[in-house]
This record gives sequence, C-alpha cells and structure tokens, in this order.
Amino acid sequence: MSSMSDEDSFAEHGQQMLDDAKSSINKNIEHASSFVKTRSKTFWIVLAMAMVVLIGSLLYEWWRVSALWKRYINCPGCYARFHNKIADCSEKRPVLRKHLTKPQNGYTYSMWMYVVDWYDVSFGRWKSVYYRGKKLERKNGGNCSVTWDSIAEQQPGVWLSDTHNNLRVAVTTTLHLPKDCLGEASEGESAESDGDTSSTSGNTKEMHILEYAEITDFPIGEWFQLLFVVTSRRLELYLNGKLVNTSVFTGEYSDNMCSTENGHFASTGHTFRGRVLNFRYMPHSLPYQMIQKLYHYESKNRLLKLHDPMDELNDRTR
Repeated sequence: MSSMSDEDSFAEHGQQMLDDAKSSINKNIEHASSFVKTRSKTFWIVLAMAMVVLIGSLLYEWWRVSALWKRYINCPGCYARFHNKIADCSEKRPVLRKHLTKPQNGYTYSMWMYVVDWYDVSFGRWKSVYYRGKKLERKNGGNCSVTWDSIAEQQPGVWLSDTHNNLRVAVTTTLHLPKDCLGEASEGESAESDGDTSSTSGNTKEMHILEYAEITDFPIGEWFQLLFVVTSRRLELYLNGKLVNTSVFTGEYSDNMCSTENGHFASTGHTFRGRVLNFRYMPHSLPYQMIQKLYHYESKNRLLKLHDPMDELNDRTR
C-alpha cells in the first residue's frame, strides 16, 4: 500500500513540474509576442539595418584578412616547408634557389623551433640551423673549424651560439669605402667575410661584410617562433611575435646577393637536439600587422601542445 502511495506522489510531482514548465514557456511566448507587437516599424527597420551592417563588417574583415594573407604569407613567390609537420632539420635536402623568389626590397623568414639542448656533443662550436649561401665543403670529413662567419656570403644565416643559448642571424651587406680610408670592421658588430669579398672601382673599394643581430637566452625545452625581417638598412628579430632586437646595417643589403644559391638546413656538421615546424620564406618585408596575425594563427597549432616533440612518432602531418 505504501509503495503505491509513493508512486502516486512521484507521478503527481512530475506532472506538477511539467505543468510549471509549460506555464513558464507560455509566459515567455506571451512576453515575446507583446514585445513584438509594441515595437514600431521604425524599430525593426533600424534593427535590420544594424544586423546588415554587422554581418557586412564581419564579411569585409574576413575578406580583408584573407586578401592580406594571400598577398604577404601565401603569395605566389612565398615558400613553405615542414608545413604542419614536426621535423628534424639536420641534413635535410636544401631549398632550391628556384623556390626562393628574388626579394623585393627585403625578405622575411619565419620558423618554429624546439631546442632540447644546443651543447651536448657540440659545446664550444657554432651550430647552423639554416643558411642561404655556398654549400660548405668539409675537408677530409672534418668540421671543427666551422663558425658563424665561415661562410663568406649568407642571405641569411641562422646560428646557435657556441657556449650560450643565444641565437644569431647573420646577413651579408656591401660597404663602399675610399681606398685610403680602409680599416678593419669593428669587433662584435660585423665581420669581414672570407674569400674574395671585395672589388675596386675608381677611388672606392666595395667590401662584403657579415652583420648580425642576436636573441639572447632563447627558450630551451619549449616551442618558440623565430621571425626576422631584412630590409635594405636593418635587420629585425621577433620572438613569439614580439620585436626583441633591431640592428641597423653598416653596409647595405642587396636583393641580388646570394640570388643563385640554395638554402641549407643544419649542414655544417655541428648539430643540436631539436625540431622545426612551419618554415616559411617570404620575398618581401612582412608588415607588423601580418607578423602578429601569423604568430596568433600558428600558435594555435595543436602540434605545439604535444608532450614530447622529440618523439620520432610525432614526425607526421597534422
């Protein structure tokens, strides 16, 4: 008898809840209907116009960003490697010069890097990440003498320091000096390239020098984006979308420099334990607005969240 009473009570409670829900819905419908009926035609016209403007603004912004993306980042002359793929760049095949479109008033490189350590077996030695220039020939298989300035002309060169977790970007520039005023380059600011790097014309001498800028204490054991912009007069380094160093050239960068050379990944023999992702070359100087958009877009890549990027099983496309 008690069991039947409990079931009846439960059914009554359920029915009461259902009736309350129906009543609430009916009241909301009545309120909405009253709101619609009490609003003038002008209100609805203004509301419709506001919605059209909002949707139009969103569509225009989407079109504008897409157009800028195609113009600066996915342009016909742009080049991408390791796209959405974690890779070990050591001894990878070179980037052929046909893919490196001649720059127009400067160029931009961008890549994501994960460095476990840069010392290990290469402490005290400069380690190449990437450079564009003549292929370095190793004599008798040796490479102990390779330093960041061992390659005469680089456009550009990306190097990890010999004793500290610093990253150096080197660029070859041209300096025109009177023959009677020649002097050695200032130590720490620029280094004269090896080999035949000068020519004489009249009373002036043209010299090719290596200039550079550095990022000190770059992150170890976590992903970071390196992006740098080279223009005729300066080199800008960005770390995770933020400008961290600007170097004004002593000489002048030329779009013709290294135009017949390939790009090489970690090909000097000195290695570091790490990975790269989304390597990009753009044959123009990237505007600051697009630098920010590129960083925010790529920073959402789920590959950056993997627990162990060094796991060989992670060398795969997204």
